[in-house]
Amino acid sequence: MAFTYDLINDNTEIQITGASPAISGALVIPDTIVDGTYGELPVTSIGDTAFGSNTNITSLTLGDNIVTIGPNAFTGCTSLTGDLVIPDSVTSIGFYAFGGCTGFTGDLIIPDSVTSIGPNAFNSCTGFTGTLTIGSSVTSIGDYAFGGCTGFTGDLIIPDSVSVVEQGAFSSCTGFTGTLTIGSSVTSIGDFAFYSCTGFTGTLTIGSSVTSIGGYAFSSCSGFTGDLVIPDSVTSIGFYAFASCTSLTGTLTIPNTVISIDDYAFNGCAGFTGALVLPDSLIYTGERAFGYCQNIESIQFGTGLTHISNGCFSNLTSLTGLIIPSPIATIGIGSFTNCSSVTSIILNDKITSIDEFAFSDIVSEPTVFFDGNAPTVSFNSFSFSNVYRFANRTGWGTTLGVSNVITTPYNTPTVDQVKLGEEYGFTDIEHAGTVKVGGGINGSGILGMI
Repeated sequence: MAFTYDLINDNTEIQITGASPAISGALVIPDTIVDGTYGELPVTSIGDTAFGSNTNITSLTLGDNIVTIGPNAFTGCTSLTGDLVIPDSVTSIGFYAFGGCTGFTGDLIIPDSVTSIGPNAFNSCTGFTGTLTIGSSVTSIGDYAFGGCTGFTGDLIIPDSVSVVEQGAFSSCTGFTGTLTIGSSVTSIGDFAFYSCTGFTGTLTIGSSVTSIGGYAFSSCSGFTGDLVIPDSVTSIGFYAFASCTSLTGTLTIPNTVISIDDYAFNGCAGFTGALVLPDSLIYTGERAFGYCQNIESIQFGTGLTHISNGCFSNLTSLTGLIIPSPIATIGIGSFTNCSSVTSIILNDKITSIDEFAFSDIVSEPTVFFDGNAPTVSFNSFSFSNVYRFANRTGWGTTLGVSNVITTPYNTPTVDQVKLGEEYGFTDIEHAGTVKVGGGINGSGILGMI
């Protein structure tokens, strides 16, 4: 057997391109090869598809001079077994370099010399049975680099050197059994980055430089526990980003930097407890973003939202009171459907439309108070009988898709009206001084005072 190779870097180094005849059994990549013209030269590179899909290779030893492992170099070498040792000389691992090498076992150590791990580099290497250690010089982890590596165990630490965790980088790595720590230099977590890593336990620590969390990034990571703190560098949270993270059992902290929370972002996070505080920076929440967060007890809206999306807070069965402040003007389909424990609802004077089933399936008969003119109401917006409104507001008939619209005896909100509100169960309304006619309910959910 003889290696085939190219001369590179002005004929000073060798890149192996394969072997003739094709290798079977143990494959040992030498440190050097003697060239007939240039003499003994270091082997620094393994070329594209050099040994790809060779199912007859049973073990692999890489020489100590290897700097680059090219794309598809060993992809599909399914008979490779034992440990994979990446030498300290290697700086880059190309896409699909070891993809589908299902027979490797033990730990995998990416040495400190490596700076980049290409897309799918170790994808579906299902045989690894130990820990994964990522060296301190790695700056990027490519798309699906370790996707489907189901055998890795223990903790996973993304080092501080990494700036981007690309799409699907660790998706379906179901064997990790410890904590996940994302380093302080990571700025972006791609779509599906840790999707369905169901074995992680303990806390999830997201680095302080992350600005965006992609769609499905942590979806179905059902083992994380405790509080979840989104760092104050984050501006966007993608669709399904934390959906079905069912074991998070503490509070959810969203900083005053987040602008958008996409569809289903926290849907099914049934373990969150206490108050959900939405920051003033937030201007968009997607459909069902917080649906089925059954243990959230209250919502405090920020001043940035003008619309509540379809099903956004549906099935929050522990929610008891609801104050929807200005500048929220429109409420989407099923926004609060099946919030079955709600006993009081206050709607601000900027509300112009309430879509169908917005407050349906509320088992109790809550006290509902409108501060403004009659909104546009769709079919079955409410599942209760009575609402209350001021006498001098316009557009009101006697019904609003409910049995009765009850007019208070007050033309403007006064101290007496506030007391009336308390009689109807609105215990969060303060009564001191005179209430502003145009002020309505302000951002903190309290009737504005002069």
